[in-house]
Amino acid sequence: MRQLKITVNGKVYDVMVEEVGGSPAVVSYQEVAVAAPVPEAPKAKTLPSSPPPSVPTAAGKEIKAPIPGVVQRILVSPGQKVKRGDVVLILEAMKMENEIMASVEGVIKEILVTSGQSVAAGEILVILE
Repeated sequence: MRQLKITVNGKVYDVMVEEVGGSPAVVSYQEVAVAAPVPEAPKAKTLPSSPPPSVPTAAGKEIKAPIPGVVQRILVSPGQKVKRGDVVLILEAMKMENEIMASVEGVIKEILVTSGQSVAAGEILVILE
């Protein structure tokens, strides 16, 4: 007599098998409770803690889109003073809202995007003085 574990349609059974006349025959079986493997939760992506880099230009500093996405909300207006780390706008990318921050202190000179607008990575969003 041999004891085997058999899985049928996701259920695990302990089975006792006895060979009779050269062919195995099932003598008894018992369903065994087996914990289903718990799928590993996907790891959340973390955004860099430092604001995106500003690039100096002749007119001032530019805040560029770090990734492609859709502008959800613009949180500043021309003439407004901002400090390093202030959130300038919200950019949705891959169903996640990303805060786009000022990387330097300055005054908003020009906003080059509108809410609902799609932008490419590297596209200039805001110019600071």
